[in-house]
Amino acid sequence: YEIVNLHANAMLTSHLELFVRASNLFDRTYAEVASYNAAERNAAERATFTPGAPRQAFAGLKWEWSK
Repeated sequence: YEIVNLHANAMLTSHLELFVRASNLFDRTYAEVASYNAAERNAAERATFTPGAPRQAFAGLKWEWSK
């Protein structure tokens, strides 16, 4: 699988910065963690998958008091 993450930032003034971030931009379904339990009797339950995060977007402003 492939997931696409984007991050960008821009200085609006000498003290103020705008930032944006998007994770899993195309909202792909994927397993972040996979494990296997050989001791499990039921073969269908031997493999366990933890789903990855869905699409997320963040934006904000960062102020720097002194330069």
